[in-house]
Amino acid sequence: MVFDPAGGVQPGPAHDPLLVFANKVRLPNVLDICDPEVQKALGTSDAELKAPWLRAQERHKAGMGPLPPTQELGEAACAARVILALRYPSYRHMGVRNLVVFTDHLAALGGQIVMIDRSGVHGQSLP
Repeated sequence: MVFDPAGGVQPGPAHDPLLVFANKVRLPNVLDICDPEVQKALGTSDAELKAPWLRAQERHKAGMGPLPPTQELGEAACAARVILALRYPSYRHMGVRNLVVFTDHLAALGGQIVMIDRSGVHGQSLP
């Protein structure tokens, strides 16, 4: 559990840091790689997408192995310059879906991310 009964963050080594904020987004051209048909077309699988990748990426950066398939897919999607985001399954949390946004392509592809900040202190917009 991430929160304790009083609503505070439950400490522990199994929990990542928690950052909560709200955004209003406009993201045309999201590739949903959670979709089995999309996975089939890309030649990947749920098992491959959920496989741990961090150590393999570290080995790759050290020149000791190939780039993990998930990272290779992300790089190819970004390089295509027609996809704004990838929706993908979390490898850490079963049933959770994540979204990676290629922010460099927002303006060219008609996308936008606006941070909702009622305090007026931290509001930002991309692009």
